[in-house]
Amino acid sequence: MRRQLWMALCSLAFAGCATGSSPDRPDPTMTSHFDAAAGVHTAVILGDLDGVRTPAGWLAEHAPPDLPEGSEAFVAELQKYAARAADARNLEDAAYATGRIAQACGECHQAYVRGPVPVLPPGAASGDDVAAHMVGHAWAVRRMWEGLVVPADESWMAGARALECQRLPPEAVAADDLEAADYLEKRCHGLGSRAQLVSGASARARIYGELIATCADCHQRLGRKIAVVW
Repeated sequence: MRRQLWMALCSLAFAGCATGSSPDRPDPTMTSHFDAAAGVHTAVILGDLDGVRTPAGWLAEHAPPDLPEGSEAFVAELQKYAARAADARNLEDAAYATGRIAQACGECHQAYVRGPVPVLPPGAASGDDVAAHMVGHAWAVRRMWEGLVVPADESWMAGARALECQRLPPEAVAADDLEAADYLEKRCHGLGSRAQLVSGASARARIYGELIATCADCHQRLGRKIAVVW
């Protein structure tokens, strides 16, 4: 019962963050590129390395249409890291590449002032149980992703602060593996602290890759099977 409740609430925590795990149509558009990037991101967080390959491979092979002159370098960077994600041999490498994909998107948006407009929603409701904890994680990670992709410093900092504050004792996370739970909790929230101290897209992309790799590690090692769409 507890496992089923975890899965249901974690699904709610992440639902609605993207329209799908891979593009719905073969012709490249900005929407289909966003969907593909979201699909890569979702698969990494789920700890599904095989699930990374299709959306990452699509991104590596398709350039967005009708981009302004001079944007070719950003597209090349996005496609380079998409190819690395598609060929990654482990989740850590895929997570690092995902952070760089977000960085390339954000740098292009910033250079040409044509990116999405961030709308910072209220913070997730706090609570001291595992389900509420994961809702808070989902909110924080989503804000940091926006901070890179839009890019939006306010979103990045809001997510990092929320992540730093979202803490649970290890026995609440996994009573049967306290050592792993304690390590992963400290690592995750420590990344929230570090994220507030860095500036620049490259440094933030690196920390973000570490963060979602930690999410994947936790879901795998502690047996959390969450059916989510980012």
